[in-house]
Amino acid sequence: MLEYLFRAITEMEEANDAWDEACASIDSVSFAEETINVSVRIVVPGSDSDQEWRIVAPKPLDYRLTPYSGGGIYLDSDHVALWPYSKPRHSIYMTGRVLDPAPLLGRLLDAHRDLVGDWWPIDTFINHAFLTIISDHWNPAIGYFSLGGPEPLMLEYIKVLEQFGLKTSIPERSPHYGMGGNPLPSGVPAQPVYMLDIGGSYIIASQFHAERIS
Repeated sequence: MLEYLFRAITEMEEANDAWDEACASIDSVSFAEETINVSVRIVVPGSDSDQEWRIVAPKPLDYRLTPYSGGGIYLDSDHVALWPYSKPRHSIYMTGRVLDPAPLLGRLLDAHRDLVGDWWPIDTFINHAFLTIISDHWNPAIGYFSLGGPEPLMLEYIKVLEQFGLKTSIPERSPHYGMGGNPLPSGVPAQPVYMLDIGGSYIIASQFHAERIS
């Protein structure tokens, strides 16, 4: 996958006694036939020359690329950014009443941030009808609290909802929707997915290929 790239970085760091100091920056990005091509410059303090690499990601699931940003480069297989693509997805159906929804929503926001930080906004996986302090929406509170989201986050939501006296269930068959209302499969994808972080920019995909340019 990217073993040659990371091996080259390790050799550069070792030769210059600069462990974990390699910096990667994006020089250019191009798109062709559902593929992202990224030109990445690797700089190691003390090295006489930089290295330029081309990284290719076929059929990326998500990405955020900012040219000239700088920082380390690493491949992650368990980042929270991967959850919508790597974890089982569930919906949440709930019933009950909440006289004052403000404390519940505050606790939900805290739990959400504790688990996923700012990677996913609070409204990404929650039914917008329940992101309000208008008591009419909560008396009674009945319906899908979430139309589908990654299992770890859904279980955390359920914990908070039940702390406020609501009854919850995960329907065996239910709609599974992601951002933009696009339907998503309920199972884990057959291929593993990875997040490649390049100096703060990232690409999420199942495959990456790298070759040295200079």
